[in-house]
Amino acid sequence: MRIASLVWLLLLGVSISVAAGAAPSWLATGTVTKVDGSTLYFLSRGNSVFRIDTSAAWIFSGGAELNIAIGPGDKVRVFGYLTKPGSVRAARVRVLSSVGGASAVGSGPRKDVRIVVEKEPVAVPEALPANPCPVAPPPCSVQCWEGKGIVVDIDYVGHQVKVRTSDTSYTVDVDNAQMVRGTTRVRFGSLNLGDTIWVQGTIVAANVIDGRMIRVLRTVSEAQNALPLLPVSMVGVIQQIDYPSRTFKMAGPNTPVVVSVDDNTDIYFQMIKKQFNDLKLGTKINMSGSGSLATGYAASHIQIIGGP
Repeated sequence: MRIASLVWLLLLGVSISVAAGAAPSWLATGTVTKVDGSTLYFLSRGNSVFRIDTSAAWIFSGGAELNIAIGPGDKVRVFGYLTKPGSVRAARVRVLSSVGGASAVGSGPRKDVRIVVEKEPVAVPEALPANPCPVAPPPCSVQCWEGKGIVVDIDYVGHQVKVRTSDTSYTVDVDNAQMVRGTTRVRFGSLNLGDTIWVQGTIVAANVIDGRMIRVLRTVSEAQNALPLLPVSMVGVIQQIDYPSRTFKMAGPNTPVVVSVDDNTDIYFQMIKKQFNDLKLGTKINMSGSGSLATGYAASHIQIIGGP
């Protein structure tokens, strides 16, 4: 009787110390797959694997026994705190059933329970497949479809997107599709009306595509916020020049502008073709190109009018 009273006093002391801090906010029941010292690996009912730190945990069974050894295959219930995704600091661990017995303290080593869990796809940069359209009969050359268009309708429940191309509209099923923007995978929920996308997939019905690869080429916000690039021709004097980047600043009619030169830019002085290095500070030029005051101009033709 005294031993039972002492056990319950110990339990009460642990409960009071736990209650003094923050209450455990994480609770799950599952199977232990591996034990490494005070750390155990735990497979939950949702097929998610967690790393459980039991160094400060109270471990007990239905009989309120203390210092119970936990081994692979044991079914446990963990109360604790989620420290980061996939990691839990346990406050209490209750052993519901044990492969080696409810109080298998000092029992021999048990083999790890090897459980293969298929993880959810993660949106991280990765190399794109060489041929996203599967080469399965019938041949892809017969029923494979690809095209580019604007998103005009999105069915988030049915996982379908409608794309308007130059000839007609197509409905694209996205369940089997990889969706990327650049080299980064994106989720279906990130699509918006007005986005420009490229689609590759297999024709399954009239104007219905089983999408295998969807590439976001331009979002609607990018299209709306893009600055207009206008053709321009202006006369001015070079005020600053950077030879490595082949850019210079020239005094325009109202404000200085930045001009970029590339291999296709024609530079002439009195019908004689010149190079970028022939441009100097104080050189007066007539520049023709396209761009905007905010982004600068790409020069297509530069006529040298006079030197400094």
